Amino acid sequence: RLTGALRQEGNPGLANYLGGRAEARAVMHATDVPNLFLLPAGPGGTPADELLDAGATDRLLTAAAAFDFVIVD
Repeated sequence: RLTGALRQEGNPGLANYLGGRAEARAVMHATDVPNLFLLPAGPGGTPADELLDAGATDRLLTAAAAFDFVIVD
């Protein structure tokens, strides 16, 4: 997993953001690679489709506009 390769295990991530438990900046983590940030999945528990339907997707895309490139896996 990318989180392991980039040493980002245990950080809050997408699930926290979409669930309203973290702000966008709190889940976008700098890595050891210059200008590369990672938004990890975050903790499991709530199915991703339920979180995405919760209306937070628009907020996520707005926050992602601060970056030149966004890769969604």
